[in-house]
Amino acid sequence: MCGWSSFAIPIPVSSTERRCALPCVCRRIETLPPSGEVAILATSGTVMCKIIQQELGKKHIQTLLPDERQQQKIMEIIYKQIKAGRSVEIEEFEQIGTQLQQRGAQKLLLGCTELSLLKRDFTLNQAYADVLEILASAVVTYNGLPVKEYHRQTQEIK
Repeated sequence: MCGWSSFAIPIPVSSTERRCALPCVCRRIETLPPSGEVAILATSGTVMCKIIQQELGKKHIQTLLPDERQQQKIMEIIYKQIKAGRSVEIEEFEQIGTQLQQRGAQKLLLGCTELSLLKRDFTLNQAYADVLEILASAVVTYNGLPVKEYHRQTQEIK
């Protein structure tokens, strides 16, 4: 089940997530330089629910969405490649990121659990911000523990 679905479906933990998850993402994103927008890479359902857009908007953070063709490709990558256990066409994914950056995106938000898995097999550049990574850091920090720095190789988006 999508981690964002609890915001649309009333279940007991949703109030906790509403108080914690999206504000953590917003705080991390708002530390970026003020110019540019944040592109949201997620399932069509997450994008259509506007959960991320609304929360970022509360912090005056502009969002940018993939066009219809790009969104269809993101859905293929999530469902027909990652969830299906097939190899990912990373070049196509990175091309979408490059195109979004050309349209003004400063950060590319991996707003889907499956997209976070791309970091396991590929090196994504620093333009990508991972919702799960942000939340994990917030949980560690909230519990008074230091967040360990890790080495992330970077490369330019092709």
